[in-house]
Formats: sequence, structure tokens, C-alpha cells
Amino acid sequence: MATTYQQLKDTLTQNIVKRGVGNYLGEGSVLSEYLSVFSMEVFTLTQKLLDANSNLNISTARGLALDKIGEDLQEPRLNATQAQFRASDRVVRIETFNGNSFAQNGIESFSPGLRLFSTGGVEFVVTEILSFNSAANSVFVGARAVRFGSVGNLLKNSLERHSSIAYRDILRVNQIHSIYNGRDQEADDAYISRLEASFLSRRIGSSMAVEAAIRRIPGIEKFSIINQASGLGTLLAIVQPSLGYYVYPSSINEVYRNLSNMMELGSRVEIRNPKLYQTTIKTVVKTDVLLNATQKTQLKIKIEKALLESMNRMQIGQSLSLNTIASTIKLADSRVVSFGSSEDYIDSVSVLHRDGDYEFTEAYSGQGNNLIIIPEDCLLIPSETTAFEIQIV
Repeated sequence: MATTYQQLKDTLTQNIVKRGVGNYLGEGSVLSEYLSVFSMEVFTLTQKLLDANSNLNISTARGLALDKIGEDLQEPRLNATQAQFRASDRVVRIETFNGNSFAQNGIESFSPGLRLFSTGGVEFVVTEILSFNSAANSVFVGARAVRFGSVGNLLKNSLERHSSIAYRDILRVNQIHSIYNGRDQEADDAYISRLEASFLSRRIGSSMAVEAAIRRIPGIEKFSIINQASGLGTLLAIVQPSLGYYVYPSSINEVYRNLSNMMELGSRVEIRNPKLYQTTIKTVVKTDVLLNATQKTQLKIKIEKALLESMNRMQIGQSLSLNTIASTIKLADSRVVSFGSSEDYIDSVSVLHRDGDYEFTEAYSGQGNNLIIIPEDCLLIPSETTAFEIQIV
């Protein structure tokens, strides 16, 4: 099939020549002009038919055509949202510097409207306060980013200042968890993926319905769905945000609301954060050259960064082999020749797991394919206190 106007015209010309009337195709002839016009009209019509067909297909439609498909499926494109959190999510706390109560610092009331600022100038406005008590020295607040989009997504401890001049030396901002749910307008590729999941969920059951419901929530980028987690007809969805490891209760409740008209009768679903296994990696690294103190520090930072990036790519329920740790250390810098108390030996990997009041630590060491086994509802993360203890010799 001809794919361009010129190819179509050439094909028609060849057919006319084969019929023995090519002598009528001279430059400027009526037949030649007719072929040009006819070829252009057919080519234009063909392109319009192809475009129309493309616009009717979820995987190939773009822009307004994709929006029309979404409307037909009752799945509109997701607009940009402001990053926000409720006071009950316990993400940000306003507290006194000196540890004394609000009343002792002369603060008898506290109302919304306070502005919070990050080091990079991202601005939030306090929208609600959780049970203010003048006898306390801290209170959780809810807030909303001033600007729409992912610009409001912040790692924990990013919000550090507030707008009150009167309370500048009395109150401080303590951001306990990352803020992740500011969303840019949904791009075509992401919209296509969500529409396809939504379309399938209407035909093949509960797990796809859960996936479609999760995909609507700003900032939840990783999830794992475990079928029959608590017996027949049950599903467990483990969710993880784009920043940090803590999905707010308000986000989880929104997933449940999305599910209310999608789930099969009789299905029971639990949605929660992963249980966290905090990891500390300890080893000695040897190089092929003699390094001074500054070079050792720089190499240590480089190796720790490589390990951190590797661990941040871990998926929910993914186990970690000592071989992966070893190869990450070796590939971090060409000067690394070996590590460990003996050849390529990981001296210590400790894994701390807290489950409510229960806490335990497992220790690993060695080389090869030894695995740090992680249950399918858990996530391996760098320790919040000491993630790496790397010694350069």
C-alpha cells in the first residue's frame, strides 16, 4: 500500500503505462493533472481514515481524542492537584522551640492561615489544626501547597520555616513525613496506561479493579497486590508513595472510595503501607591506589550514594542478595579492588524490623548468593539512623 502521495501517484502512473496509454501523460497534460489531483485526494482521505481509526484506539489516541475515549469510559484525565495533607495524617507538626507548652509561651490559640516554607521556597498554607491544646507543646496541622503540581512534593524535613514574625523564635516546623501527592496534569502515556487498566478491570475482576483505583491517587507510584492474602475472596494491596515510604491515611481512604463501585460482590480488600525492614550495611573497602583523607571521604560518599540508589530501587517484597551489594560497591568506582575482611566479603548487613511494639534484628554476612529474605508485604529500606558504615583502607 502506498504510504505517501508521490508513491500513490507513481503507482497509478505505472498502471496507466502498462495499459499502453502512457503517451497521454506528458507534462501539463489533462491526464497528468488529473492524476496529481486524484492522488492527493485519495491520499488525504486515507490519512483521515487512518487518523480516525487511531483516535478510536486507547493505545494510539492522543490529546483530545484520548480525552473523548476517557469520557466514554467515565474515566476523565486527571488534572493537576496541589500537594496537601490533613492534620490527621500527622505529616507536619508545629512545636515550641523550648519544649514548654503553648500557654507557657503566651500562645492561647492557634488558627489556620500560617504559611510554611521549604528551603527551596515551596510554600504551603495551613488549612486545619488537630485538637489544639494550650497545655501541649506541639500540634499537628494540615496544609496545602500554594502552587499546583509536583513542585509541592517534598522530602521529609524540607519544610522548616513559618510566616509568623511574632512566633519566629517560639515555634518551629517539624515535617515528619515526605509530601508526595502534588500531581501535574496526567500525560498521555500515563492516561493510556490507566485507561487500559480501568477497561480491563471491568472484565477480569477484583485485582485489576484495585489497580485501577490506586492509579487515580496522586503520588502512589508503587504497589503490590497479593491475592487471597487472608483467605478466598480477599486482597491485600501494599502501597508506596513516590517520595518516602508513608502513604497518608487520607490517600488510602480515597482508594477505598474509588473501589466502592468497582469491586466484585463478596470481595474483601485491605490497603496499607508496607512493613519496613531498615538495613545497615557495614564493610571495609580496599583500593588499588593510596588515597589521602579527602579522597577516602569522597570515595566513601560515592559508594554510599551508589548503595542508596540501589536500595531506593527495591520493590515491595523484593529480597536482596549479598552479590547485589558486592557488585554495587565494585561498580561505584574503578579504584575499588576488593572489600571485606576477606576477598569480596560483606562483613555485616543488619536488618531491623519493627511491628508495633515488637522489634527484632537479623544479621547477615558472607558472599555469593546469600539472600536477605523479605516477606511479600514488606519493603527493605536504608536505616533512618545509620544506613552505611563504609571504611576505606
